[in-house]
Amino acid sequence: MIDTFTRQEFESALPVHKVTGEPLWLHVGIAYGEHQYLIKIDEKVGILVNSSIGPSGVSAASGENSIRAWLVAYTQKLNGVVTRPLGSKVNRWTTRLPGWQDRLIYNDNSVVRTLWRWRKKAGDCAKCGDPKGVFRTKKPGPNKGRIFTKCLKCDGTFEWITEEK
Repeated sequence: MIDTFTRQEFESALPVHKVTGEPLWLHVGIAYGEHQYLIKIDEKVGILVNSSIGPSGVSAASGENSIRAWLVAYTQKLNGVVTRPLGSKVNRWTTRLPGWQDRLIYNDNSVVRTLWRWRKKAGDCAKCGDPKGVFRTKKPGPNKGRIFTKCLKCDGTFEWITEEK
């Protein structure tokens, strides 16, 4: 059974600061027909989340859309937030089956926590200072599925951030 939820229910599941209770996210707007959120990791990088909640404020009744999240570089401008993807997703989507909050945010291996760890391991490029992208190896072979970082501007910045398989 697919969970349906409101915008308010979704936002109440998003992370808040442990001490102050302040939201660690901001509502970016509606993109691709659904509400989008930015969970800030630091001043350069965040996690962009497509919520599956349409303009009506309620998620779709069917499984046509699921929750998606990925790392982005961001800048805040007067007219909103500008983002650019920084690599691979942890998974293609988080299904809206019961327990989606745990799979998306709360478990140690949740999508948001995994992306957070990837960003912290990747850091910024030592040459240019831009955030490094984080990617999953797709080529067949012994390294398929391993996670690595590289600067999207500078050559020679490749680094594995997961152990050998």
